[in-house]
Amino acid sequence: MPKRIYLHEGERFHLLSVLRGDIICPDTNQTLSECMCDCGNIVYRRNTALRTGKVKSCGCLIEPTYRKNIGVPSSELIRYTPGDKFGNLTVIGERLKKTEYVYDCKCELCGETLVVKRANLERGQWTHKGCELNQMKAGTEYGFLKLLSIVSIEGKKMAHCKCLCGAETYKRPADLRTGRVKSCGKRCTARFIK
Repeated sequence: MPKRIYLHEGERFHLLSVLRGDIICPDTNQTLSECMCDCGNIVYRRNTALRTGKVKSCGCLIEPTYRKNIGVPSSELIRYTPGDKFGNLTVIGERLKKTEYVYDCKCELCGETLVVKRANLERGQWTHKGCELNQMKAGTEYGFLKLLSIVSIEGKKMAHCKCLCGAETYKRPADLRTGRVKSCGKRCTARFIK
């Protein structure tokens, strides 16, 4: 049986102060401490986790942990304010969702309010796909493909297209917009048609 670790009243571990360090959990038989966090919360944590530094707070340090996970030092964390713009999105609010900050953003094209992760804003992955699909008009040509309509297949939006060779096909809208797809497939004869 491993040696029990007991902590003494008043010991500090990061933001936690031990109030009582000799509690034995009847379910797990582990030694726990009743701790008060600097933010005012009282929590129970395993003594081994406190000693090894795995536990540093009651959970109020989630934001700095998130900063560390995305590789941004705490002092350099950018806080976006209402009115900041990212393409067609305008920030209207900020909130903590589980372990990361998310932003309520309004799309200028459709007026819809979206929830966007901070990491996606910082990485430039802020596009509103719903609006981009709405901007794809029937009759628009993408390479040898002519867009007929946007349809939903098994819950995914797909572009129903007609190739210059006469074949009808379904392609991902993003592939059409980026130019990754220009014809119905490898054996398409459209490239020979002038």
